[in-house]
Amino acid sequence: MPGFLVAPTLQLIQIGPLHHAGRILNWILIGVVIIAAIIGILFLTRGTAVRRMRGVGVDGTPVSPAEPEFPLSVSLLTGTTLLPGNQVELVLDGAVFPRLWEDLGNAKTTITIQMYYALSGQVTDTLASILIERASAGVNVYLLYDAFGAKALGGAYAERLRKAGAQVVAFRPLRFRNLWVVQNRAHIRGVVIDGDVGWTGGFGFDDKWLGESRAGTGWRDTSVRIRGPAVLQLAEAGVRILGTSAASDFFS
Repeated sequence: MPGFLVAPTLQLIQIGPLHHAGRILNWILIGVVIIAAIIGILFLTRGTAVRRMRGVGVDGTPVSPAEPEFPLSVSLLTGTTLLPGNQVELVLDGAVFPRLWEDLGNAKTTITIQMYYALSGQVTDTLASILIERASAGVNVYLLYDAFGAKALGGAYAERLRKAGAQVVAFRPLRFRNLWVVQNRAHIRGVVIDGDVGWTGGFGFDDKWLGESRAGTGWRDTSVRIRGPAVLQLAEAGVRILGTSAASDFFS
């Protein structure tokens, strides 16, 4: 008889803590679901009630570039001060690359590149050869690439540049600590050379911009080459993004 009494007692002792732990895990799971739901609701509902803004003159029509109020209107709408003294050249489609390669190859002190979009190919190969050559010559080369849109610039590609002396950092790679903002990418395409020449526009580092190897494969975009005060403003935009990335790694 004692043996029959002891066994159920031991069974209760073993099952009790397991049942308690299961309840705790259930509540933790419920809590995680609730938190995720709240984050989702905030993401969908956040923002401003202002949907559109437009600069208008006293007659109610948009301010034209010829009016003296135009620079101020653009500054108020974009948060960017328009400064005089800039030289701006429009460059279409793949014509950006020969000009860009020439400017990069002539760099004397610094090259800073921020790129959202890249795919492996002729364009990225040419870029790597130029950056490696300039970094080996003592030019400070900084490359900030988007971890999703330009992941072709990471991995072994980035290691080749680092071995030559370039500093390469991914913008917002997938990490637990940034899951709540990982969907917010930086679509900036910006190149600053020696603080003197700047490039920006719709281009990416991909062979799509070289033209149509077959019908419907070429991409159409407009890019700009800048000289003047706006170059430093372009550099400032990159620094702002860098502040949300691994700045300590970038300038190690």
